[in-house]
Amino acid sequence: MQDLVWDGDRVAGIRGHTQGGATVTEHARVVIGADGDAPFPIERSSQVLADKLPDARLVIVNDSGHLPHVEKPEIVNEAIWKWLEDKIHS
Repeated sequence: MQDLVWDGDRVAGIRGHTQGGATVTEHARVVIGADGDAPFPIERSSQVLADKLPDARLVIVNDSGHLPHVEKPEIVNEAIWKWLEDKIHS
C-alpha cells in the first residue's frame, strides 16, 4: 500500500497517485473503516480516502476499533468477497 498523504489530521491522498490535487487510480477499491477506530476516525480517514478514490466502496465495521480485520474478520472477509464478486460480475 502506498503512503497516505496527510493534511493536518486527515488523509489528503495517496503518495504517487495525485494529479491536480485529487487522488486518482485506475482500479476500483474497497475501503474498510471501523466506527470505533480512535487513532483514525472514519470522518478523517476512511471516508476521506473513499471520497477521493474513483469507484471506491466504503465499508464501515460496527463495534470495532483500529483492527477490524482482527476484531471482526468475518465481516471484513464478507465485505471483500462481496466486493470481488461484484467486480467479477460487472
